[in-house]
Amino acid sequence: MNARQVKELLLGKAEAEYKEYSTKLSGSDFPILGVRRPVVKEIAESLIDDPEYKLEEVDLNDSVEVTMVYLIVGLRRLSDPVEQLNFMVDNVRHAVTWELTDTCPQHMGTPSFEVWKEYFDKMYKSKDPWARRFAWVYSTKYRQDKKVLTLFPLIKQDKFYYVLMGQAWFLSNVAISFPDEVLDLLHNGKCGKKLVYRTVSKMCSSTHVLERVKRKAKMFRD
Repeated sequence: MNARQVKELLLGKAEAEYKEYSTKLSGSDFPILGVRRPVVKEIAESLIDDPEYKLEEVDLNDSVEVTMVYLIVGLRRLSDPVEQLNFMVDNVRHAVTWELTDTCPQHMGTPSFEVWKEYFDKMYKSKDPWARRFAWVYSTKYRQDKKVLTLFPLIKQDKFYYVLMGQAWFLSNVAISFPDEVLDLLHNGKCGKKLVYRTVSKMCSSTHVLERVKRKAKMFRD
């Protein structure tokens, strides 16, 4: 199936009501067709070994769904996590919604933290806000690795809402394995009041963060 046929298939799966719903949540003006995400992923997985689907033929200005298929296929065709990271360096500029930045790590391997840190150092300071969000979301892969705590001094609340929420998501995940360290970060408040508030909210909605940790975290929000 070639790129044009994939677009036609996606259009055939589109739902007007889902398009309206997704558009409100996208955080971007990038076009949305209205295809449910499990369907998009199923289509992408069917193309991984399909030689007719050529990445270079995909119109990356078309829609979220077309780009999502492209990113998933591109990543899944690579087996080496470092090659996948290099693919993202080249293509993260096309991941212009939180759905796209957050989908990519689900289809990527996990190299050593030291290897990732080299990529992180470039991405978290990028002028592209979606590259910055990707940096924090991907970093959740290391939420059980104590080395992830070395990122804490680099955390300053981002002005772009969806990066800020990515930072909060990262911290709330790290809080599962390293609650005291996250609580200390929130307590000193140097990361920014908005980030503290958003992180506490995500921690409190998590089913994996301990209740005692939630109670203490709420003190920093309230």
